[in-house]
Amino acid sequence: MNKQEKRDFIDGILDMTKGWMIARLDIYPENWDGLELRQLIADFAQEQIAYLKMDKKRKKEYENTRIVNNI
Repeated sequence: MNKQEKRDFIDGILDMTKGWMIARLDIYPENWDGLELRQLIADFAQEQIAYLKMDKKRKKEYENTRIVNNI
């Protein structure tokens, strides 16, 4: 992916997450604050976005790249 394709991909994922979260504002309990909302975002990402798992080799390369490049 080139830089613009990466930007478009990130925008799409974040727009989808934002839309999903905002569409459900009325059903969140009043006592929920940033802690619960952060967890909900993480759960949504895990369930709806990161549902495809990397194979072991690709995951190891990904983790190494994050460490090396301080990502």
